[in-house]
Amino acid sequence: MSQSELAINSTAPVARFLKENKLDQNRKVIVWNFRLSSLSYELQKELYSVKWEHYSLFRHTEFQPDNSWKKNLIDVKNPQEAIYLRKIVNSPSVLITKDEIPREYPWILAPYHHSKNIGKWTVYY
Repeated sequence: MSQSELAINSTAPVARFLKENKLDQNRKVIVWNFRLSSLSYELQKELYSVKWEHYSLFRHTEFQPDNSWKKNLIDVKNPQEAIYLRKIVNSPSVLITKDEIPREYPWILAPYHHSKNIGKWTVYY
């Protein structure tokens, strides 16, 4: 399995890259359009998931005991939540994506000056 981590969409290589480059320390980790609980587990840290179109982020939240989940699930199409996302990307952070960021959101990539492709994932930092 370790030989084919990227082929099976494992987030372990992404977690290793973040740890080896100390990008997991003192930075928020933002994931574009996917829910990656395995990465959260590997990094032992909360992630910010940006909801755009992927079905995994259209969650049933009616059974949540409170609204604390809202700070980590950001709907980029909601203007107020987009403002919140702007603050996060402009703070020390890394962005992980499998998809290209849509053209209507150029401000999302603006703070990041470096990127690294890791299999199907791209890490912006």
